[in-house]
Amino acid sequence: MTGPLQDSQPARDNETELAALAGKAGELVEFIAKGPGAGFAESVREAAFTLEDKQHRELEDRFHEMEAALQEVLGDKKVTARTIRHIHSRMMSVRILELDHFENEEAFVVNLVRDEIDEAGQLYMVRRLLIDETAENPRWIIDWVYSELDDSDKALLKDLENRFRGAVAQPA
Repeated sequence: MTGPLQDSQPARDNETELAALAGKAGELVEFIAKGPGAGFAESVREAAFTLEDKQHRELEDRFHEMEAALQEVLGDKKVTARTIRHIHSRMMSVRILELDHFENEEAFVVNLVRDEIDEAGQLYMVRRLLIDETAENPRWIIDWVYSELDDSDKALLKDLENRFRGAVAQPA
């Protein structure tokens, strides 16, 4: 009796459907097994990147507004106090947006880097940020940062510099 069903397309479609459902059921079981925080990290990561993109666009828009305001002013023969206040207010709004953007990066992006890049890779990146190989004094950035720190932070910077000097690994 099963002989005629072997060549039945609806039966094959049904088998395919059942296999897909079984796969989804397996995925659901894995998801539930992760507990109450299941999917939370991925959701936070996705939200952070969405916010990051939005802030980049806003920052770019504000810079274009400032550029337009400056072009307006530079075209005028007389710069008034009102124009100066107008430019200053635009600059302040860009600065506020920039600070918001940095806070977002600090809260989300830095954590993602920490999760995705091992310590040797992180030390390599820090070294590349703090050592200017093309400069006459490659440590000028470190010297400048060091001059602005209190004693406890100076000790942390010295320790960091010693750590990335000792790290020879480069990112993969």
